Amino acid sequence: MVETVMLPAVLALAMLGAGLDIDLRRLPSGHIAARTMIAGLVVTAILLPLVGLAIASCFHEEPAIAFGLALLAVSPAGLLAGPMASAAGGAAGTAVALTASSSLLYLAVAPRLIPALAIWFDVPGGMVDLPGRDILTSISGICVMPLVVGAFIRLVAPRHAPAAERIIASLIRPLLGCVLTYILLANVDALWRCSVSLFGATFLLNLLAVLLAGGVAAVAACRPADRLAIEGACLIRQEGTGIFVAAVVFDDTTAALPLIVNSMMALIVAHLLRSYRRLGRSAFVKRAVV
Repeated sequence: MVETVMLPAVLALAMLGAGLDIDLRRLPSGHIAARTMIAGLVVTAILLPLVGLAIASCFHEEPAIAFGLALLAVSPAGLLAGPMASAAGGAAGTAVALTASSSLLYLAVAPRLIPALAIWFDVPGGMVDLPGRDILTSISGICVMPLVVGAFIRLVAPRHAPAAERIIASLIRPLLGCVLTYILLANVDALWRCSVSLFGATFLLNLLAVLLAGGVAAVAACRPADRLAIEGACLIRQEGTGIFVAAVVFDDTTAALPLIVNSMMALIVAHLLRSYRRLGRSAFVKRAVV
């Protein structure tokens, strides 16, 4: 019941709250160089997934963990990439554009990509024969539509949306904490068995993500602000989508472990690299980090 009912409900509620915090009238604007977008997409959509798949292949004795790492590697940039880039002095508009474009690309390829990854890593009990349209419908219904609805409510009722967002934010932290704690406890054996290698893999993935982002941005002669935005898009991923796919679509909570671990490791890596000195200024982020 926790995986099939509570987790989807909590994730949908979290995305609704995140949508309520998006003011479409105040989205960052400005010219974004074509080379910057190309560099960002090359890193987030090609190089980072390839590196992540290579790291995941090292877990051949733990197919569920490998599948989770693969889901993490192909996840699109997260919603916090924009606020974090802004807080670090980066180009928030570039981060937002990369988040939107990588999310659309993910939705386009997910119906074929996710089952292919499950087959490749031989996920036991995985619903590898699940039709692609069902995967797309599930992801859209839980992770996309609530976000769109929240943003629309903020657009048409800007005076009431903040109050609703505050209520949702106050509920998300304990609810999400309980669900993720349940998943961790349910997989304590796998977590203990793979703890060192799992933390090492997620740390390495984030470290290489930043190095790749910096290298590609340098080759593309991107501005320093755009480089920070690309780094943010590589570090901040949509773990919630991957957790939903692992725990609900494929009914394998063990595969969600790398995504849960990464939500903590990404912040640690960001702090160690000193790319970001403060977390996002979003009101929703301050009250409930999702």
